Amino acid sequence: MALITLGANSGKGKVLQVQTSFTCTSNVNTTNTSYTDTGYSVAITPSATTSKILLYFQSTIQSSGGRNSLTFNRSGYGDLHGDISSANNIVNYENTSPNGNSTANMMYIDSPSTTSAITYKVRFKSAGGNTIYLAGHDSSAQILFAMEIAQ
Repeated sequence: MALITLGANSGKGKVLQVQTSFTCTSNVNTTNTSYTDTGYSVAITPSATTSKILLYFQSTIQSSGGRNSLTFNRSGYGDLHGDISSANNIVNYENTSPNGNSTANMMYIDSPSTTSAITYKVRFKSAGGNTIYLAGHDSSAQILFAMEIAQ
């Protein structure tokens, strides 16, 4: 687990910029058992190669059953879930009451080591071919943001 610490008068830990993508649309869904794009993305251009990028995503989630997974993807790199203890996801959602809405919150700290523009996407998959919905059936709001943190 990465720890971001604040240095005395060093500027470390300072938020340098925040880029946000806020959507209030009808749901997106998949039955795909491999990661697929949700359509939610945010772009950011880090100001230093040492910067960390804090990613946060929130949405409602609904499933017709079974276990489902969410992950982040960085342009030019791929899915970020391989960076966390060889897990195959960042968030697991297991439906215990079919068609019930729950809140999905996902957070990740990335070290892209670049000052080039980056696009982060949210991706999802179904474990068993059941349908997973983001934004549920009620077209709720989704928010995705990327914060650049000085190191």
